[in-house]
Amino acid sequence: MERILYFDLETKRAAEEVGGWNNIEDMGMSVGVIWDSFDKQHHVYLDYQAPQLLEHCRKADLIVGFNHVEFDYRVLAGECAGQQEQRTRLRTELAGLPNLDLSLIHISEPTRLLSIAYSVL
Repeated sequence: MERILYFDLETKRAAEEVGGWNNIEDMGMSVGVIWDSFDKQHHVYLDYQAPQLLEHCRKADLIVGFNHVEFDYRVLAGECAGQQEQRTRLRTELAGLPNLDLSLIHISEPTRLLSIAYSVL
């Protein structure tokens, strides 16, 4: 059975509080949540449990999230690794995992098609 994780996290600080979007790693993880298809349960990780969340991600056959590769993984790397070199290495490792990174286009395109269909009716 394929182990699929559905992943999201929330940050402690906004971009403006850490000097802008170039400093995503400094936003800090407030909470991370995974729904795991293996045990069919939600797993909640608080900021101090970020290393355990990272280990959970490493067990996945596929990780599904919304912009998680470019955003959530950067936050997680900042929470788990101190030096910039360690953060970069961790982000590269996470990005190399099997990921399905949904974006607004995945949500907006079906909505657009539905609106076209309704306008024809």
